[in-house]
Amino acid sequence: PIYWQATLGKAKEDLDRAPVGARTYGNGWIGVQLEGGETLFLNRVDGAPLIVAGRRSGLIVSYGDHARAMPRRIDLRTTAPGGAITEVTATLSQVSINVEIDDRAFARRVPGDFEPTSIKTLRPESGPLAVSDEAARGVAAEAVPSAGP
Repeated sequence: PIYWQATLGKAKEDLDRAPVGARTYGNGWIGVQLEGGETLFLNRVDGAPLIVAGRRSGLIVSYGDHARAMPRRIDLRTTAPGGAITEVTATLSQVSINVEIDDRAFARRVPGDFEPTSIKTLRPESGPLAVSDEAARGVAAEAVPSAGP
């Protein structure tokens, strides 16, 4: 479950959460509850049981398109306390395991003509991220969950 923990941005001391229960589902999936309320979901991929999803208070992570037991697609979905939903998908085109990575891959290179900015600067009344009154009302309406089924 290291990539599950890494996706959650967990500290090293939290990597070994012990399972506290498990449940099988009719579709072949297995749900494993971990200390702290997290749940991992396993399913068979190419005959091997792999973590294919995880859930932790307001966050759902799905792993797909496995190659050599490693996910090539990671879907994140989170729901804020107000009901706003954020979804992010990362797709990996090349998956390599246990390869040396040159330290330069992690070095910051800031162009000499870089000038800092902010969302406030980009979002004045007529800027590239300006929000009209109608759009603001529409976003607010979408963020409120429906009253029921």
